[in-house]
Amino acid sequence: MRNKCLVAGLVLVCVLPLAGCGSATPSADAAPASPPIVSTTEADRVLTAYDVGNNKVNSTADAAGLAKIESTPLRVASEAELEANKVLDQSIPLIKSTDQRFMIPSRSADLPWFVSISTRLHGGVVATNQTYTVFKRQDKGAPWLAAYSLTPPADVQVPAVTLNGASAATAVNDFGDLALQPDELAQRIFAHYKQDVAGRDIFGTSAVLDDQLGNGFKAALRVLRGKGTQLVRTVKPGPPQAFALRTADGGALVFSTSTVVDVLKPLDPSGTVSLSAGSDEAALLGKAAGATAPGFTITRQQNFLTHIPTQASGEPVVVLAYTDFPVSVR
Repeated sequence: MRNKCLVAGLVLVCVLPLAGCGSATPSADAAPASPPIVSTTEADRVLTAYDVGNNKVNSTADAAGLAKIESTPLRVASEAELEANKVLDQSIPLIKSTDQRFMIPSRSADLPWFVSISTRLHGGVVATNQTYTVFKRQDKGAPWLAAYSLTPPADVQVPAVTLNGASAATAVNDFGDLALQPDELAQRIFAHYKQDVAGRDIFGTSAVLDDQLGNGFKAALRVLRGKGTQLVRTVKPGPPQAFALRTADGGALVFSTSTVVDVLKPLDPSGTVSLSAGSDEAALLGKAAGATAPGFTITRQQNFLTHIPTQASGEPVVVLAYTDFPVSVR
């Protein structure tokens, strides 16, 4: 699916580039190494099958078919995107993953999962960066499902993960040594850009967090206010769905999700607010030509790829990539 962030009610679209890099480096551990939970050959088959299934779902707008290839949180946004595309009569180019690599935890991981890193062809056009996709399954007999798909900008350096002697990555389940707990990310990221505290909190200043997400949010507030509309955003509590790999510097590469709720109201109590024609928000109401009402409540899903260092390092937390898509409008 597309990695697109769209601010409610605006034609302010920022199409995120399709991925970063981040090679893995073996650790110096001399202890017996536990092998990867799957082989790279099987992981490659999983990625290829996902591309085939994804293209089929996209070409037929088969929302029910998403359950066969994706799980939450990715499937939630994909279902909304399929619905919006159907209303807007938009098609999604065929996707093919190339130059694939894999970060596969050892068999000691509690839940079977791994990460693919690939360059994508979109309708024959080669991306200049890479996409990180998390695949998981409930048990050995269950199908592999894509849970996250994020694409850091091409100039973002994704930290290398550490590998054991069997070329297996380490899944992080105990976050006690990290500078920030993954289940804090949603609220802390929101507080960072809402309060405009770049360089003054635990996050390192980055183009992804400050220029794209932060400045995009501030621009939306200004533009909407100029149209007589107030935007109030809150973070909706929800269960953490994080996946994390230990990085070579001792920190963790974390995939996490966040749900935010945007409430649009007129500054004039007797007025109305509008969603732009052709926007995904209006399309989710079934109104491709736009919509006007006394107010709207828009639920958005934001997914993040973040590097969280150890507490002892004193280094900042860095958001490497994010996606943003409306999942419901009322």
